[in-house]
Amino acid sequence: MSRLTVHLRGATTTPEQLVLAFWEGFAQFHGGIVYLTSDPSGDDGGAGRRDALARLSPEFREVYDSGLRLHWPERDFLLAESNLTELADPDWGHAAGSGWREGRWPGPTPQMIWPADHSWVIATEIDWDSTIVAGPHVLIDAVLADPAFEAFETDPDRHPSEPR
Repeated sequence: MSRLTVHLRGATTTPEQLVLAFWEGFAQFHGGIVYLTSDPSGDDGGAGRRDALARLSPEFREVYDSGLRLHWPERDFLLAESNLTELADPDWGHAAGSGWREGRWPGPTPQMIWPADHSWVIATEIDWDSTIVAGPHVLIDAVLADPAFEAFETDPDRHPSEPR
């Protein structure tokens, strides 16, 4: 995400006014998480749930409890505010208090991001391995040319699960 913010900033007039849409089903948001362990102490997972909820900042918990949602077929998303300055930090999820922990898969990431001027959108379906960046040609060309990304141009009628 941090690398992508370089390109996104130049393609919007509102880089400090973003909407982030998080899939509501992330277990970190509601304590429905259990960490498997080889510890024979017999913990029923309660410590894992308490730990997950404790990583949510009071501000993020307030956003979650506010009820502001985007309803999508078969998915509901929690809406939060952010900005490209915050997202440029690779560890932004820790600072945001969105339930991140140390490890390979730190925690919830947004499935959609868009600026207030609606000049572009980033979308990642929770069950797929691709992220779609839609926006002006100058943005798309920059992403396609950046060697940091495995990027391919597609058309609006093509399903992300279809082979290239």
